Order: sequence, then structure tokens, then C-alpha cells
Amino acid sequence: MSNANTKLFGVANLQFLQVFTRKHQWQCMFVIFFLALVLRLVVLDLTFLGNDKVKYYDDGRIALNIVGGRGFSIDYNYRNWLYYTKVLKSTRIDDLITVGTKPTASKQPVYPFVLATFFQLFGAKNFLSVFLFHALISSLTSVLLFLALKTSYPLAGLVAGVGTAIYPAFIWHAVTVPESTTLSLFQLAAFFLCLETLRIQPSRWIWALAGLLGGLEALTEPVTIPFLGLCLSYVAFVPAESRKRTIAGVLTAVVAGCLVVTPWIVRNYLVFDRFPVIKGSSGFTFNFALEDSGRGTWIPEHRIVALERAGRNLTEMEEDQAIRREIWSLFPSHLREYLIVNVPLNFLHFWWDVRRYSDDYSPGYLASRRLPYLTLLILSIPSILKLIGRFVKDPRVGSKDSIVPVAALFLLLTQSAVYTLFGAWMARYRFPAEMCLFVFAGLTSQPFIESLWNRWMPASRQVGDDHVSHVPALSPKV
Repeated sequence: MSNANTKLFGVANLQFLQVFTRKHQWQCMFVIFFLALVLRLVVLDLTFLGNDKVKYYDDGRIALNIVGGRGFSIDYNYRNWLYYTKVLKSTRIDDLITVGTKPTASKQPVYPFVLATFFQLFGAKNFLSVFLFHALISSLTSVLLFLALKTSYPLAGLVAGVGTAIYPAFIWHAVTVPESTTLSLFQLAAFFLCLETLRIQPSRWIWALAGLLGGLEALTEPVTIPFLGLCLSYVAFVPAESRKRTIAGVLTAVVAGCLVVTPWIVRNYLVFDRFPVIKGSSGFTFNFALEDSGRGTWIPEHRIVALERAGRNLTEMEEDQAIRREIWSLFPSHLREYLIVNVPLNFLHFWWDVRRYSDDYSPGYLASRRLPYLTLLILSIPSILKLIGRFVKDPRVGSKDSIVPVAALFLLLTQSAVYTLFGAWMARYRFPAEMCLFVFAGLTSQPFIESLWNRWMPASRQVGDDHVSHVPALSPKV
């Protein structure tokens, strides 16, 4: 290895080199996948008590309506609770509509249609098949994360892959909760791999695949849309190769993404006479967050009752617009409370724990959730700070070494911003950020693992100097 490359990669000990041959990579992929899948299947076997015992929410209800021929809709009964009665403390609405459905855009379409597919194939409410699918894609997520990092940071990729494979929260959620987060993590890991592949060997097909994944992710978890836009902007304006080719690739990705998103936008325009609509419940969501992660809704209860009754004859978009109008009219009188109370609480709930679990110090919760997360957070902080410092000095750092840490940083920043402003009342909302923390935890751990390897492995087992000229070091500078 040349002195220039040694300086670039920050290699302290050239005896420890990347010895990941194709055979080693396949072995690592198999171990990660097998470990992840076995753990998830074991937990599924221990926790699954039957399809009728599974709790399901928006996605499951919409999927059942699709299978039942009622279209992409939400039950009135669930609509009443989710949008109105959830925030009422002392007032009851006695004449609620409890039968029938209403067209909805409150949830993105990808995961409800995935559920509907399984329900159509294996029977309504067959959540066992869904959890088996979750176990599979959750295990593949760990493999994809390893593959995204292995070229520039093999040991960090191995740590991230194994870490996400054995992380208790990821294991438990994948096989107990029929929500979209598991699918979202899989798509994000695949998107990371596409970005890294484009950095190394760009092609129009990979650009198109990245766009398709971005479109699917936008229609799975819309909070990732700022992240997707930031990533595309970064690769467009900080290219490592010809800017003309890069811009053409970005346009290919945008077109592919638009092809995925357009049918949903057209459907919403035809149903709600609104354009463009990606998600149709921003007002309800904000009001829900005020109640669940703040001091409570700003809207007086008598007004909520009036809004519910008026909303019975409105579309969901019109209902949401009425809620937004009400909140906006109250915003000036609650601005100080929002900035001093809601925003800090939202940030705390996102980065530490949601309100329902914030006082849970039981041994089981500490061992399975809080201590693993705290360890992950501590390990990731040094590499996050180091990357921010490098990024400030040279924004092109992602095109020189690996784009995955930069993309992970973008996801951390955008998720933090969105959930700090709008509230985080579900622990699963932080899972994409936790997956990114594994990237940085791997980068922090890598030099220590290298040091132990060089100290304990016999010199005869290490790679000789004749390989130095063409095998990159295992620890590029983070």
C-alpha cells in the first residue's frame, strides 16, 4: 500500500489487512443471516399464541378492508378513536357512527397491500405468515447492512450485521408487531447498498433500483422523504465522477421513484380532490402527538366533539384540514409552550424513550431494551462526531471513502428533526435511527477489534507484505 493510501485510510498497523475474499464474504453473510433468522424464529415460537391474539392497528385494519372488498379504507370505529376520542379526557360522544368505512390516506399503501396479499393467500388475519415474512426480511436487512459496509469498512460491516441480527428490539418487533417498520428497515438497508454500489461502480440499473426503493420507502414511511431527497441531492452535487453522468443517474432515480409514487397520488386526487397528497393525516398526527408526548391537545374538548360531528359528512382530507385550521389558530397562544415543553419532550422521547416506557426500570426491560440501546448509543457517538468534523472540512468525504456513514448521518438528522417537531410516541419510530447507530458503532469498534487481532493472532497467520500493494486496509478513516 502506498504512503498516500496509508495516510488516506489512517492505517496504524499495516499487518492487519482486509482478507475478506469472496469465500469469507459468503461465510459472513451466511452466519449473519442464519443467526438472525434462528433468533427470530425462536422468539416467534415462544411468543406466538395464535392469530386471534395478535394486536393490529391501522395497517392491519386497512388490509382487512382491502381483502373484504371495501377498498383502501378505515373503519369508522377506529377512525373515531384515532382521530377524536383518543384525546378526550372528560367528554364522551354518545352518538358515534360505529359501522361502515371511510376512504383513507392516513397510512401509506405499501405495507397494507403487503398484509392484504398474505391475507388473500393464507386467510384473513393469518399473522403467522406475516411474521415468518418479517423474520426473513429482517434477517436479510442485517445481511444488506453488512454488504453496504464491507467494501470500505469490513469489520464495521460485520459488527453492524451481527449487531442488528442479535439486537433484542429488532428481534422482538419483527415477529410480534404487524407494522411497517420491519419492511422499512429492509428497504433502507437496500437503499444504503445501492448508494454504495453507485459510488464504486455506477450504472443506470442501480440508479433505477435506488429510485424504486426510494419510492417504495416514501410509500411505506413518509418521514423518510427528507432523507431520500437529501441523499439524492448529495450524490448529485458532490459527485466523484463526471457531474453530467451523475446528474443523468439522479434523474433516472427520480423518474423511477415517481413511477412508484404517481399511482398513489392519482388515487388520492380522484378520491379526495387534492393534489398532491402523500399522507392525509398531518393534522390528526400533530394533535395526537400533543396529547401523547406533550401536555395535551390544545383544542378544547367541546371543539373536538363539534369537529367530529362535522367530519362525518366530510372526506378524511377535509376532516384533517379542519383539525389543522383549528391547531393553526391556537398556535400563537401556545407557541411558547410548544418551544419550551413540546419540542424538548419530543426530542427526549425520540432519543431516550417514549412516555409509556420512560418510567419502566424492570429487569426485563432494562436487559432487553434500555441497556442494549444505551450501549449502542455510547459506541456510536465518537464516530458520529468524527464524521461530522470530517464532513464540515470536506463535504465530499462520502464520495472518497464510503457513502453509507454519510447517508446514515443524514437519516439520523432528518429523523431527529421530523420527530422533534411532530412528536414520537412509538418506540418503533426510532428503529431506523438505531439501525444507523449500528453503522457508527461498528466504525467505533473496528480499530479496537483490529488491535486485538494484531495482538493475539500469530504473525504467521497474518497477510504478508506481498499483498500490501493491492489489498486495501481494513480501517479507512471514519
